[in-house]
Amino acid sequence: MEFELLGPVRIVHNGQEVELRRRQERCLLCILLLENNHLVPDFRLLDLLWQGNPPQSGRATLHTYIARLRQAIGPLGVSLLRKGDGYLIETDPANIDVHRFTAGLAVAAAETAAAERLSILDRILPLWRGPLMADIADEDLRRRLDNGLQARHDRALELRAKTNLELGRYEDATRDARGVLSAHPAHEGAAEVLMTALYHDGRKADALEAFRQLRQRLADELGLDPSPGLQALHTNILKDDVGAKSAAPLPRELPAAVPGFNGRQAMLKELDSLLQGGNAAIIAGLAGVGKTALAVHWAHRVAESFPDGQLYLDLRGYSETAPMKPLHALTTLLGKLGVQAVGVPTDINAAAALFRSLVSGRRMLLLLDDARSAEQIRPLLPGSQTCFVVVTSRDRLSGLVAREGVRRLTLEVLTEPESLQLLADMLGSVRVTREPQAAKDLAGLCGRLPLALRIAAARLADNPHQTLGDEVAEMRAKTSIAGLTLTGEPGVSAAFDLSYQALPETAKLVFRQLGLINLPDYTADSASSLAAISKAEAASALESLAAAHLLTQHRPGRFTMHDLLWQYAKSRSGDPAEGLKRLFDAYLATVPGAVGELYPDFVRLPYRPDSVTAPQNALGWFDAERANLTTLILHAARNGPHDAAWLLADCMLPYLDQRHIASDRMNSARAAVAAARRYGDAQAQAAAYQVLAHATVGPNRPSRWITYINKAISSASEAGWGRGEAAMRTNLALMLQLNGRAVEALAQANAALAQHERSGWGDGRQWTMNIAVEIYGTLGRAQEGLDLAIEAANWLEDQPKAKARGRVLAAQAEMHVLLGDFDLAIDRATAALKLFRTLDHHYYEAHTLLRLCEAHLGAGDAQLARQAAERSLELSESFRNAWLKIDILNTLAAVELAQGHAEPALRHRQDALEIAETVPYQYMLTATQIGLAEVHCELQELEIAKKYAERALAQCRQSGYRLLEERLLRLDGGRVVG
Repeated sequence: MEFELLGPVRIVHNGQEVELRRRQERCLLCILLLENNHLVPDFRLLDLLWQGNPPQSGRATLHTYIARLRQAIGPLGVSLLRKGDGYLIETDPANIDVHRFTAGLAVAAAETAAAERLSILDRILPLWRGPLMADIADEDLRRRLDNGLQARHDRALELRAKTNLELGRYEDATRDARGVLSAHPAHEGAAEVLMTALYHDGRKADALEAFRQLRQRLADELGLDPSPGLQALHTNILKDDVGAKSAAPLPRELPAAVPGFNGRQAMLKELDSLLQGGNAAIIAGLAGVGKTALAVHWAHRVAESFPDGQLYLDLRGYSETAPMKPLHALTTLLGKLGVQAVGVPTDINAAAALFRSLVSGRRMLLLLDDARSAEQIRPLLPGSQTCFVVVTSRDRLSGLVAREGVRRLTLEVLTEPESLQLLADMLGSVRVTREPQAAKDLAGLCGRLPLALRIAAARLADNPHQTLGDEVAEMRAKTSIAGLTLTGEPGVSAAFDLSYQALPETAKLVFRQLGLINLPDYTADSASSLAAISKAEAASALESLAAAHLLTQHRPGRFTMHDLLWQYAKSRSGDPAEGLKRLFDAYLATVPGAVGELYPDFVRLPYRPDSVTAPQNALGWFDAERANLTTLILHAARNGPHDAAWLLADCMLPYLDQRHIASDRMNSARAAVAAARRYGDAQAQAAAYQVLAHATVGPNRPSRWITYINKAISSASEAGWGRGEAAMRTNLALMLQLNGRAVEALAQANAALAQHERSGWGDGRQWTMNIAVEIYGTLGRAQEGLDLAIEAANWLEDQPKAKARGRVLAAQAEMHVLLGDFDLAIDRATAALKLFRTLDHHYYEAHTLLRLCEAHLGAGDAQLARQAAERSLELSESFRNAWLKIDILNTLAAVELAQGHAEPALRHRQDALEIAETVPYQYMLTATQIGLAEVHCELQELEIAKKYAERALAQCRQSGYRLLEERLLRLDGGRVVG
């Protein structure tokens, strides 16, 4: 299997070319292959495919492209997976010419044997058949996808030219050097190879002419002279003295590498790759994360690639003394190169020019440690591509990234295995493996921060009789950060102090206030509430904290804080009362607005804040804030304000139900019930018990759900909360229906409708009617269900409730299908789809498409049925809804069976059964079992069909599923069950 992206795009499998005719699908495949085994978010795919201007239908079109790609490459053994908010391709990187080329170049660059290096380069350079995606991408797209690829090609050509020169293959060296110069006429490294090769090949005049041409180009295009190194080569050629070496000692200043360095393989590979297409890198990260250790370790690995020397300079950006000034730094560097202090210009620009001149054309490595700002670094950057600079800093140094194009690598904390290995390296593996859980706990308490881990390990090394468990207990007793100190040495807090003191005053204030509550992440909104400053000031402060790596921006506008940093912030925070009150008030003003926007029919506690703020994208806001809201509920239940626990949990209920997020529901529910029972009234307890009931939804817990919802109904009745009682009875009806107790469910639905009438609450009545319609359908009383759905539609006729009207139309379509009125079912489903598409409500659209599919099947049009089912499947990829998934799989199976495809129908039914056995929906499980019996009958596997049919028949008779029972009795002419 080969994917060829370098040049015209080709896919070759077993020697045969695989054709993808559509340009956009080929382009999508190439984008995913370039990021092989890495997630590419939807927004990036849309941006790249449509050049920054995707159409409104772009997301749906993308799903279509993905489906077609899966059909094309799936049989070739290549996985195209949906992960989170994006897609990734999984295949061996060796199958992709781009990755094979890049990996080969890295191996060649590290190879010291010239003959072997040449062999590797000769194998990988022919992979380059032309520009990236030559027949698909325009120059703009190619530039956006290049990621240094063209520079790596030039580097490979230059490396082969130098290798040929080293081996005395002067003609080949000349050819490759000219290849580089044809693309980059002012490339001095290639010019040096060309001149040397021509000279040694007996073509002195040509070598001198090459120098003349380069000098002319530099003067005409850049106003520059050739570098001193190239001019010296020119002079040596004139003297027939090529190869003369300077006897001056070369600097070898790298500090000793940190013992026990481990991990960081991805970062090391990324630094290696930068050697092929860059000349500088920033290693940024929070204090103690190991920036210098990584930089020094890597510098030692590649030192031989820089034969003209390695320079090291500590810039004291974050230390007890003032940061080193740029002129002082230049004076120090020039001194290392043999320039006396008196010879260093006092003008910063002149000193920088002298430094650039001295290192020009020389293969040198420069490690600039602990930088404070871009302004401190900028004068120290060489102008020559032959040098490489590594900068470490607690700051992001965004100015260098933006203006000088320096690549920034942000160093994160160690993984757990890397943390355990560091402890083993310092303490011995026996001591660590003796207490594996304590070792993991210690790594966690240290936040997997290398500095913290080394301090903890040093404390244990000083006390060989102390166990890891003792150290863990001591750190927990003190709080982790307080225990991370060594006598006579600065601890973790001291390292953080230096970063904190460098902050602007507003950023210091925000940092302290974030220590009031350990939220999963922070935004400008939450920071402004905690610190009592404007949102704009808070946003600026968060950016400052992120730039100093005291926060991490893990999503646009959302920032996380390392656990040890939060403990440090907490140690500097003051009285939490006022800040936390502002924070809770802000959330309690926003959550009701978001709920009202998304779930207007949901009955919630009658809490009305002074002002309600509805976020622009309510569902997106809930998705982003879910973890924070759960944390706030738990905090409020423990520490107050206690009413916030049940108010927030009550508001989150419909969202968590929609997203099927069990863990958050259970944590929130238990906290809300505890707070409501201790501090709340009957109404608060009713809402809290309802949340707890929904949190217990599961295949093995219906009795607990019913117990809790009955407690909620009882509390609502005691409080005289009629609307709440009606809504809870509706929920009870739904749960009874899901668990095969349809007759009882209908009784509860009718009781809820009666309560709606007494309460005069029309909005909830429509929702209850929808549930009742569904129950009528499962009981085989479709005409009564249709009559009720028509009554609901009449009630909604003059109301601006498009989503509710769509649901009622979809319910009518479902009843018409059960009654065999397929044309009417198609009409009602089509009308519902129009409303849902106007609202951009993909969940209900996907659900209604299945009813449309059933109607088309009933009308005998299997092809239109397939289109509806497949579109529903595409839409469902963005949901985590097991019931919808089962419904889709069963409907697809019915389509396959209608078209005579029993094997794919069987696969769909089996997949549906696997899910149905894990969710509480007895009707759907029974329908799936009947579907399997139907498929096995089609396959003439009657014994297997009978097994499924007998299970389903027992449930049908117990639950009153009349239509399903009739369907069973028709199997194979009534011969499967009697």
